[in-house]
Amino acid sequence: MTDLINGFIFILGLGLLVASIFLFLRTQKFMQSAIRTDAILIENKMVQASDRDNKSGSWMYQPVLEYEVNGKKLTFSPNVKSNPPQYNLNERVPVMYDPNVPDKAQIIGYYHLFLGSIICMVFGLPMFVTTLGYFLFKFGVI
Repeated sequence: MTDLINGFIFILGLGLLVASIFLFLRTQKFMQSAIRTDAILIENKMVQASDRDNKSGSWMYQPVLEYEVNGKKLTFSPNVKSNPPQYNLNERVPVMYDPNVPDKAQIIGYYHLFLGSIICMVFGLPMFVTTLGYFLFKFGVI
């Protein structure tokens, strides 16, 4: 039974590591082809961060950013919420967008770009390493 549980954790950890690498490479590819520009914060929209248990939560600020592509103004709200607001009104925020899909932008920042990859790595690496050690020890390799 222990081998079955460790085998499951090993496969889960390996899957998370593969997902982490995939997300990292996808972000790298996006960054190579993306166009960088500055967006201006036009609004800090108040949204309620809901709690699963009682459907209520604290109030958070979600930025609404506006940027220009070929003379056309586009707006977007990243899935980032904070209290107090992360940006001030009329503040310039560096963003990048895919020239083929200019209405989908990303804020240029380490965690904005690599958070998914970091989360998968943080959970996958310990699972993979500890269960790999278990199996290597069990089969007498170490």
